[in-house]
Amino acid sequence: MPSSRKRPIRARTEKEQIKTLYEKIRESCKEIAVEKKLDLILAERKPELPANMEKLTADQVRAVISQNDVLYANEKADITQMVIMRVNQKYAAGGGIAPPAGAGATNTTGGSGVPPQK
Repeated sequence: MPSSRKRPIRARTEKEQIKTLYEKIRESCKEIAVEKKLDLILAERKPELPANMEKLTADQVRAVISQNDVLYANEKADITQMVIMRVNQKYAAGGGIAPPAGAGATNTTGGSGVPPQK
């Protein structure tokens, strides 16, 4: 198969793996929310302002700041590590093998495609 034909297949596979991982993360968030009786889980984006702000216009600074949806969150509300551990446990329970691309999030016994954190 020519190299040019492999790239779209590889890109499609990567996109499917990213989608599958996202579904696993959402599934784990839902499980943790139910267990902890949480009504809402937010994904926080923390854009960084460059050290040399003199090169930015006021509109550029405004745009960077407006990317942050959470203005304050108590550390006790952060479940990031719990979600990572849950996804990794599912990955390990599946034998450490990522599910095939497109397997979807309904396979709760399979892996997540995320290697365990060290």
